[in-house]
Amino acid sequence: MIPKVRTSAGIIDCIFTYQNTKFVVEIKYFRGKNNITMYELKQLANYMKALDYKKGILICPKDKFPKRNNCRNVY
Repeated sequence: MIPKVRTSAGIIDCIFTYQNTKFVVEIKYFRGKNNITMYELKQLANYMKALDYKKGILICPKDKFPKRNNCRNVY
């Protein structure tokens, strides 16, 4: 694991390597917000694009996932 990686898109929380696969990891701890928005997903996607990585992980409390039945496909 490599913490605080600086890229052209900003500073990534960390890069995690597992079985020769690298993941961009973004950690969100929402205090005042209700749930994950497209902003957080786009931020992760921009970091992945900046490093040309195919996989990323967004870590947040379980109760902050979208609550609507027809929500985004977040898993």
